[in-house]
Amino acid sequence: MGKSFSEKEAEKVRQQALVHAALAGDQAAFQELYALLAPLLRRRLMTLSPDGYLDDIVQVSIAKAFNMLSQFRGDSAFTSWCVSIGKNEALTERRRLRRESAVIAGSIEDSILLDSGAVKMNAGALAYTDPASEQAAAFDTIHSAIAELRSKEQRLVLAMRLDGLSLAAMSTALGQPVTNIKSLISRGKANVRRILARRILKD
Repeated sequence: MGKSFSEKEAEKVRQQALVHAALAGDQAAFQELYALLAPLLRRRLMTLSPDGYLDDIVQVSIAKAFNMLSQFRGDSAFTSWCVSIGKNEALTERRRLRRESAVIAGSIEDSILLDSGAVKMNAGALAYTDPASEQAAAFDTIHSAIAELRSKEQRLVLAMRLDGLSLAAMSTALGQPVTNIKSLISRGKANVRRILARRILKD
């Protein structure tokens, strides 16, 4: 059962009081606001956040909200204001990952040239066309080609790269030097190009 209007107003006033206390340097108020925000943002941002990024987005959103406390005007509940910040952060992260993935996917596909008519794959078509969808057909094509690679390491690094991981993060996760990661990605791209070229020839 939802809260009544009077209960919502009372909660709004309580949150405003906590914000004022936090602005005055009350650490207990900061802690109470954090305890209020963390579970709420996790629930509200779960479907908006890219896979594996929810915790980071929640923490960044709370940090931004605390840094911007003086800009909170109290027109709405503090939690509603913070959810808006969190949504913007999640969408920003999603756009960043799409841009990076499009560039990486393009670098895999852009050099596919076939002797029969010099057919060139359109790298631009590999970017997400629907921001709300994580299952764009172009990326399914790339991931299915990666799955055909014989080298387990090549499959792993290309999948991680397409999912937006930096070379440094991949190096740390796999315990290999960045130079090795780059070499695996380069060889993997070449093999993916051959796989996709074969598919085109079959069609």
